[in-house]
Amino acid sequence: MRKLRNLFLLFLLTFALVLPIHADNTEYVRDDYGELSSSEVSELNQLAAKVSKKYNVGVYIRVESSSSGYSDIEKYAEALYANETLGYGTGSSRECVALVITMSDRHYDIMAHGDTCNTAFTDYGKEELADDVKYYLREDDYYTGFKTFIEDCDTYLASAAEGKPIDVAAADPEAHANMMRNIRYGVTFGGAPLIALIVCLIIKAKNKTAGIQMEANNYIPKGGVHLTGQQDIFLYRTESVTHINRDRGGGGGTSINSGGFSHSSGSF
Repeated sequence: MRKLRNLFLLFLLTFALVLPIHADNTEYVRDDYGELSSSEVSELNQLAAKVSKKYNVGVYIRVESSSSGYSDIEKYAEALYANETLGYGTGSSRECVALVITMSDRHYDIMAHGDTCNTAFTDYGKEELADDVKYYLREDDYYTGFKTFIEDCDTYLASAAEGKPIDVAAADPEAHANMMRNIRYGVTFGGAPLIALIVCLIIKAKNKTAGIQMEANNYIPKGGVHLTGQQDIFLYRTESVTHINRDRGGGGGTSINSGGFSHSSGSF
């Protein structure tokens, strides 16, 4: 009986050893290219660790030389995620948001994985985040660019936690409509009279006469008037405008591929 129990325990131990075990990677910022100093990497790593633990997601930055033969940086970013030694993600669902840049072609990718991160980092949100980061990357100010990325991730995750992810649908449509209405009114009631005044002044400058004649005959040439053509000119017209409802249900959200990833990529 004891021998059977020992064999059973040995079987469980062997089975546990062959199972893949994912350990959360605490190396949040990694520069394999050498753009950052060791002190900068340490400071950024501490900041990313703070945000990661605050929301229970992984916030990562990877600086690489190239995409190592992958067809695009998005596939390369997903390959880095799949590498167990890198340990992307937090928890069983491996929640993460990562900024990956390749220096040889100056490409970037912002990748999100997991329900929390795909909710917080919408398509619109990732593009806005990329714009913030690219401003510094284009100036080769990598430390500030990466710091901005981490701080923006904190803001995005906080907004999502409050049920208000940063998205195009979060904009106030009524405020936008009021702004556009005011612009149209300004052009109609301010621009048109101004244009008419300018035209009148130009005509007046070109038609200076000695004075206004009191009789119409004074304006008829000696040979009489010969009409060679006629044209109807309408001074006013009425238009009927029908507005078409183009509501697309907010137009926001996140595009997620079959692997559960969402991306925003480009060059800097």
